[in-house]
Amino acid sequence: MKIFFFILTFMFLVFGFCLSIQGQTTLIHQTQEEIPKPTYPACAEAVNARGSVIIQVLIGKDGKVKTATVLLGHPLLRAASKKAAEGARYRPRASESLGIIAYRF
Repeated sequence: MKIFFFILTFMFLVFGFCLSIQGQTTLIHQTQEEIPKPTYPACAEAVNARGSVIIQVLIGKDGKVKTATVLLGHPLLRAASKKAAEGARYRPRASESLGIIAYRF
């Protein structure tokens, strides 16, 4: 299972950043219905923190995010990104699945 997460993360890092556009969200799965944008934290703005935050989400059968795990990103941007990712909605599916969301600040 760990090798699967490693491969998934590696694929995203190689291909995902090529797809990222400043101020937008990149998602590997094409079944998203609503991906909320995170708010830029005041403490991050004070130090001009920038960069990408990558989050792995476990999507339930009902299309709601069950868990969100930050894989990498600036420490001051992680909490806001995780909170936004937890509010994402997807199309209902037959089984649980994993997805990757990347936020750029």
